[in-house]
Amino acid sequence: MLNRYILYKHPLLGKHHTIIRKEKISLATRGYKNPMFGKKHTDRGKILISKALSKPVYMYKIVDDQLELKDIFPSSVKLAELLNLHKSTIGKYIKRGKIIIWKSERCILKRSPISIDL
Repeated sequence: MLNRYILYKHPLLGKHHTIIRKEKISLATRGYKNPMFGKKHTDRGKILISKALSKPVYMYKIVDDQLELKDIFPSSVKLAELLNLHKSTIGKYIKRGKIIIWKSERCILKRSPISIDL
């Protein structure tokens, strides 16, 4: 539990909205009642949202059972475009720690900037 609930506990803490209540909330924010109705995100706003949600990918080159930082990519999507792979494939490579061959070098992808010996 988060520490913010120690002093003041919200009345709905630990409870759930009923299906009827969820439907009322949904109806109350439909169409012109929705704060974003008729508005669009600006290109600058889309870039800021993308940066906030994306996580960097660190590419390490494997040399003599040591990892050397080769490159840092702003997101897995940018790396996927470069390697001509799907972004979900990049995610699987990161999660499983698979070795990829890129420009005739053995590389491994990580989400953290810390190099670890193999």
